Amino acid sequence: MVIKGNEKADRLAQSAIKNGGPIEIIDLEISENNAKIQNYIVYLNNRNQFVSVNGVHSEMFSSSYGVPQGSILGPLLFLIYINDINEAIPGEKIKLFADDSNLFVQGPDIRNVSDRANLMLAKLHIWFIANKLTL
Repeated sequence: MVIKGNEKADRLAQSAIKNGGPIEIIDLEISENNAKIQNYIVYLNNRNQFVSVNGVHSEMFSSSYGVPQGSILGPLLFLIYINDINEAIPGEKIKLFADDSNLFVQGPDIRNVSDRANLMLAKLHIWFIANKLTL
């Protein structure tokens, strides 16, 4: 894989071509002027939403964080948003699927499992705050 647009990438591309290696060009020109990026910025900014329960609606409120609920891109964007959650508790087992996350804790006895689970949850709590999420 080669990322287009910088000297190191150009050298890697030339080397791969010379040596007959596979090459994939990815254009990562990231700026607010890039039309592709602009579409995502528009999609994620200035969103209003409300809650509806049994036909009773809340007032509209502005949402500045997270991803749009009920959208096709929502689960993918959410996974990208929480992609680094494993770094909050390195070496532990977190399984991510769409908007569902599972933490697995094992130990020799219930006390150990309880202590480890509470420690992991405390670390995850810090990660949630840093990423403007609530549990």
